[in-house]
Amino acid sequence: MGSWTADIYGPNIPRMMGVDQKPEVRGGKIQPLEAHGVKLMSLALIVERDAAPGIWRGPIIMKVIQQS
Repeated sequence: MGSWTADIYGPNIPRMMGVDQKPEVRGGKIQPLEAHGVKLMSLALIVERDAAPGIWRGPIIMKVIQQS
């Protein structure tokens, strides 16, 4: 089982699962983290923590989700 979240309304999955480390990159691919037996990936785990929050609007949200 796995979970991927686009964090449209905030980094809920990492917080709920108690994960805050950066994922490892192997062979040019980001490896999902695992917590409680569930593999998970979140944009919150990839972007810099000090980065300013982004503004997500309808068309942008749909593009992000479709490209995932």
